[in-house]
Amino acid sequence: MRLRLYIWIFVGVVVAALFTVIGLMYYTFNVEPFRLRVNRLPVEISGIDQPVKLVHLADLHRSENVPLSHISRAVDMAVAEKPDLVCVTGDFVDFDLDGSEEYVKVLSKLSAAAPTYACLGNHDYGVWAMNGHSRNPDLKDKIMRLLKDSGIILLENRKETLLVNGQEIVLTGLGNLWSGKVRPENVLDINNDSRPASPVIVLSHNPDSKDMLKKYKWNLMLSGHTHGGQFRAPLLGSTPFSPVLDKSMTEGLHQWNGRQIHITRGVGNLFGARFNCRPEISVLNLQ
Repeated sequence: MRLRLYIWIFVGVVVAALFTVIGLMYYTFNVEPFRLRVNRLPVEISGIDQPVKLVHLADLHRSENVPLSHISRAVDMAVAEKPDLVCVTGDFVDFDLDGSEEYVKVLSKLSAAAPTYACLGNHDYGVWAMNGHSRNPDLKDKIMRLLKDSGIILLENRKETLLVNGQEIVLTGLGNLWSGKVRPENVLDINNDSRPASPVIVLSHNPDSKDMLKKYKWNLMLSGHTHGGQFRAPLLGSTPFSPVLDKSMTEGLHQWNGRQIHITRGVGNLFGARFNCRPEISVLNLQ
């Protein structure tokens, strides 16, 4: 009799564990990747006299796992914030670009709402583009056409001075670190301990690129690439799969060598999964 009870208890535990695993897997692949949130935070920058609302997006990763409908919803949520400026820090696709006309219609809503600027991510150079090598060399040109047709200005080792709410802001976009395309010497001034005449915001997909910018003058860097870790260990908050060397910077606003770095979790994902790390639209209230 007691043996039969133990057997039933064991079976109950196994069944409960099985349903728990199935439930977690379903949530990880079918629920959380699409639970977009808006993350608003204040950012104090020297030289900002009038508040500027900057929407920061990254890692759209259009693919079979990240449908255009999801990206469109993120764009609609971003536009609803009524931004003064939009910055998109790379990885517009996962492996290739298909159906660009529909993608243009979605992205054009950003540039119609506010001046929109972008840099490229490693996926935009073709299948991760490690060490400057691409297995899809035509992809970059496709992405560049996509951005141009969408009214989004690409800054690849290039800068522009904007007038936003009556004040000058310098936007500097860098090439992607993994692709060996970061050229700060072409667009940033050497740091001489004096403040920049106007606030300098750097767009750089991979936050690890900060180590190449130590000697240059800038105020705020906007990055993506990490997806916030994509998987965050409950309670511990660790992100073991973050594709960066500096694991202390996987999301949020960080102080670094007298500057600030903001890393957004991004809109899309890789492999169709997220756990304890919802996708986001970041709204930075510069002041």
